[in-house]
Amino acid sequence: MDRLIVMLLQIIPYCAVLLFLIAAAWAGLRILRAKLAKTEYQAAGDMESFKKLYDEGKITEEEFRIIRRLVSLQVFKKTERPNNNRKN
Repeated sequence: MDRLIVMLLQIIPYCAVLLFLIAAAWAGLRILRAKLAKTEYQAAGDMESFKKLYDEGKITEEEFRIIRRLVSLQVFKKTERPNNNRKN
């Protein structure tokens, strides 16, 4: 019985560290998701503005396609991980 208590007392710090790491990962994911949602929302608003200009005939279809590609590229760059381009 004493061995069981000793083993449980040894496990408690590891469980506490594990719970802390899980909480930190959860908080990090919430922040990342919020940033991604904000970037996508801004891009959607930009595209609505350019679509309105296209519908009004103020920009051509080719210009609209170019803008759409550039906005997509901008969203991709903002969501890309910073170490993706680093070669080891």
